[in-house]
Formats: sequence, structure tokens, C-alpha cells
Amino acid sequence: MNNKDNWNQHWIESHEMIEINPASIYRFQKIAYFVGRYIMDSSLVIDFGSGQGDNIQLLNQHFPNNLYYGLEYAQSGVNIAQNKIPNAKFFQADLIKNTPIITELLGKGDICICSEVLEHVDNPEIMVKNFHQYMQHGAKIIVTVPGGLMNKFEKHIGHRKHYTKNELELLLSQNGFKIIKTYRMGFPFHNIYKLLAWLRGDKIINDGTQKPSTLFKLIFKIFNILYKFNLNDSPWGWQLLTIAERE
Repeated sequence: MNNKDNWNQHWIESHEMIEINPASIYRFQKIAYFVGRYIMDSSLVIDFGSGQGDNIQLLNQHFPNNLYYGLEYAQSGVNIAQNKIPNAKFFQADLIKNTPIITELLGKGDICICSEVLEHVDNPEIMVKNFHQYMQHGAKIIVTVPGGLMNKFEKHIGHRKHYTKNELELLLSQNGFKIIKTYRMGFPFHNIYKLLAWLRGDKIINDGTQKPSTLFKLIFKIFNILYKFNLNDSPWGWQLLTIAERE
């Protein structure tokens, strides 16, 4: 395994920083908002590439009367998530090799999430096709990927590419999903935040793998306030979010 894809190590190193990262919090909140448009009591929600469980944790707080499952490549992420949200259920699964198949979820998903995952894989079309087996016909999926500049930390954790709106929609529509809407979110403060990270150069790798300092916590608090003034959709937004439906 290439070190950039060693997610068992990445989750151990970076989980504290990710939990307070304003860009992550912004995504979690936007995903929860859009899930809220479609969720009903007893909906079955699956997070593809559930990481350390942050999306499901927030959804479980807002919509507790539902069933939550996560499929995650790294066992360390599964362990962190399961400890955070004991009433959800997390499985280790490789969604490229499609092994193991989680039989209890086949054809069950009402609402699915794939957040900040597709940029990490060489063959995202294979992964997207493999989502189908876990989704009901007509089920909704919310997909997020980064756009804009790629900083050194993102390269360190295995980003292959950042997407444009057209590229993300084409990937989904060519692999069995009907596009409902794509949002280019985050202008201007997400862009500024990402630009500052890019300007840090190689130093951002150390920033992202260390326990957050008092200074970083203060910077993150400031950006958490500024992020409230981001535009939900504009031609310049560097955070992409697509809502699609399984055909």
C-alpha cells in the first residue's frame, strides 16, 4: 500500500484536527441540511466512506429515528466511528474491490452519502457503480468532492484530482445516477481558507497530522464564524455537492 492511501494511519493521526476543521464542519452541516429534505422516520441511511463517523454523528443528532450505517475502508475509522455512535453500525469494506459485500444492506439504502471520497481513488467510476447494490431504486445520494487548488496535505492523504461541476455530474450520470442539483458552495471564505492552506506549502502536512494547537483552534473558530457567510451556490465555489437519484 502506498503511504498516501494508508487510511488506518491517517485516521489515527488526523482525527482530532478533522473534528474541528471549519471546512469539515461546513460540509457536515450542509450534508445534514440536504439529507433533511428527503429523510423520513425509519429511513435507512448509508455513508459510503464513512471515515470516523462525523456525518452520521451529526445526522443522528438531528434525525434520531432512523437507521444509520457506514462502510469504511480503514478499520481504524470503523473503530473510531463505532465508539462515537454506538447506536449506528459500521463495517470495514473496500468499495473498489467490492469486498466484503455487506449482505444485510443489499438494496436497503433510502438515502446515501459519499463525502470527500471520490477524489481519493484511481477508478471512481467503479466505486460509483458499486454503490448501486446497496441502494433502492429511486434512492437519493449526496456526493461531495473538493474543487479548486490542491494543497500539499491533500496530496499527502492521496487526493488524485479535484473536480469541476461538469466532471462530477458526468461521473455520476454515466454510472447510473440522475442528477437533481449540483451546488458550488463556499465562496468566498472556503476559497480563502483553502488558499491559505495551499500557501503553507509542505508545512501543512505537519499541521494536519499534529494535535491542534491553541493558535489553530483560534483560527478555526474565526473561520467557523466566517463560513456562515459563504454563498450556497456560485460559479466560484470550491466545495461541490451533488444530489442525485439512483435510476
